[in-house]
Amino acid sequence: MNPLDDRPIERPEDDMFGFSQFAEALAQSIIKNENPAGMAIAIHGPWGSGKSSVINLVRYYLEKKIKSDQPQESLGFPSTAPNWLKSLAPKVCFRQLDGDTSNSSKVSLEILDFKCWWFQGEEAMTLEFFRQLYGALDKSGLKGAGEAAAQLGSRILSSSAPLIGAAINSVAPGAGGMASSGMNGLSKLIKQEEIVEDFYKKISQELKNKINAT
Repeated sequence: MNPLDDRPIERPEDDMFGFSQFAEALAQSIIKNENPAGMAIAIHGPWGSGKSSVINLVRYYLEKKIKSDQPQESLGFPSTAPNWLKSLAPKVCFRQLDGDTSNSSKVSLEILDFKCWWFQGEEAMTLEFFRQLYGALDKSGLKGAGEAAAQLGSRILSSSAPLIGAAINSVAPGAGGMASSGMNGLSKLIKQEEIVEDFYKKISQELKNKINAT
């Protein structure tokens, strides 16, 4: 490891301080919570103590669980083969047996990486939160819930006159400050396809490609 590289780790094989066991236990506690009626878990520690590394490791184990719960491709045939042909081959699936609940969960996991410190002010933070929430619900096929989330976000943000004005001007210039126009504009802002995290990933990838090309 480069001693000048202070980036947080992302995988257990890079763990030199024994964080992995704690992170895996924390991930398992999240996975086994079958009725999460709203739960907050905080990682406390001084600056530089490895909080971001722990969070990354928890995400690693959660993603590992999500991947293991997905049926694997049929063996012996390429993914482009017809479904009827692939159905003839044995399948590999890592789901727990119905009778074994020791390490299983009925909860469907979706991980959202919401970096709230990127945004200045409660309005910008709230807007991006609902944007990510809408995207996750829409991606999961819960279009009704996604639409409700967009409307809820626009209702909460409707008390902000500057944001309403920006929404109206971006969607219908010269609409004139009507509350309904502002609500619709905010709802459309929430429903934008790309989120801040997407732009960040694009920038990071372009920089990596440039470094690798030199």
